[in-house]
Amino acid sequence: MAGAVYIGIVGLGCVGLSVVKILNKHQDLLARRCGHSLVIKKGVVKDLSKAREVNFPLSNSLEDILEDPDIQIVLELTGAVELAYQIAKESLKRNKGFITANKAMLAKYPHLLHANIGFEASVGGGIPIIRALKEGLVANEITAIQGIFNGTSNFILSQMSLGKNFQEALKKAQSLGYAEANAHLDVSGQDSAHKLLILAFLAFNSLIDLNTIHVEGIEQIKPSDLHYAKQLGYRIKLVAYAHKYKEGITLGVEPMLLPKRSLLAQIEGVMNGVSLVGDCVGETFYCGPGAGGMASASAVISDLVEMSKNLKQKRKPLKLPITPYPICSHPKRSRYIRLEFIKNAPNLVDALEAKLVIQEQNTHIYTTPPIDDQSLEQCLKPLKTSKDIRQIQVLCLHELY
Repeated sequence: MAGAVYIGIVGLGCVGLSVVKILNKHQDLLARRCGHSLVIKKGVVKDLSKAREVNFPLSNSLEDILEDPDIQIVLELTGAVELAYQIAKESLKRNKGFITANKAMLAKYPHLLHANIGFEASVGGGIPIIRALKEGLVANEITAIQGIFNGTSNFILSQMSLGKNFQEALKKAQSLGYAEANAHLDVSGQDSAHKLLILAFLAFNSLIDLNTIHVEGIEQIKPSDLHYAKQLGYRIKLVAYAHKYKEGITLGVEPMLLPKRSLLAQIEGVMNGVSLVGDCVGETFYCGPGAGGMASASAVISDLVEMSKNLKQKRKPLKLPITPYPICSHPKRSRYIRLEFIKNAPNLVDALEAKLVIQEQNTHIYTTPPIDDQSLEQCLKPLKTSKDIRQIQVLCLHELY
């Protein structure tokens, strides 16, 4: 056994304590797989008065970890964006390895993705999707990413499909611990956008501005939409996607109608699912728990094992040059349109070449052939100001790649 790799851990919340638990439980197993032992030497927490069952000293000063020459790897598990960024900068400045689960920080400071850091736990919880892109699919040019990256939103939509409205489903998610008291990042699609940016960097080796990602959440989805989608053979999911074309990359997060037969449509509750399309292998699919202490800790430790091996063997990961890709507009896409009216239902069949697929009193459901966003908006603009129209809901009909 070739000695030990010493670790400093910042943050001992749910994920941090789960990392400690796994390292203690599988100490011998991990040592055999690494060729050396993994030892947490120090921990840093905000509140020292809180009781924690750990077998290493605690401090409330980051310098105790950063200035310790024995500590080779820093685990950042605080969840705070600016603090995490400062820890990353200071760790890298001191030539220490840095591992984080903080997708919001990486999305705000994406240049760190090109540094020698570990971030497997930032996307998909326990799903090894980062390593799949970095290693498993290295022979492929990635042409598409499609996924359900947010378990909170997926749980809410699953509950709404059973008849609950959005607020009822959100309250249940909060009562079960699946949603924070302020669930805006989850239900607005922003959390999924953070994760999409990270995967898009790995897939296309291109730094992407978060503001260029089209983002819509699930707040405006009604139980009736899930009901009508089911009648048409679809399920509604919050889908994050990135597609590579000759003209550039299209990225977005939005609720979509997925065919029931698609693998993503089968993802229920708080689970996550990711589809990656490579030019050689075709479509590969990954699913598993997208959150939770032990699932995320499993991903953190996979980074820890890999980084510790590199340190012992003095290997440096290869950095590929960044390839800038233009962000392009969406191609033509089919749509689902729910039109609720008071009287005098408009005729979308002629205006959009749409098909009237469900007709109920004061509600019409249409599907359209592929149409670009601008043309769709021009056709629907007069309806949005009409006194006869109560509500218009427009969702994308998912296309299989």
